[in-house]
Amino acid sequence: MIRLGAGPLDRIVAVGAHCDDIAIGAGGTLLTLCHARPGLRV
Repeated sequence: MIRLGAGPLDRIVAVGAHCDDIAIGAGGTLLTLCHARPGLRV
């Protein structure tokens, strides 16, 4: 995974064309970010 240097991050918006695109395509990345940044809202 590429290290993100976004600075303060409290919200993420994920948009996909199909209902399962986010879960399949970015689920692992979102989970990792949520564990690394408690309080992050997706």
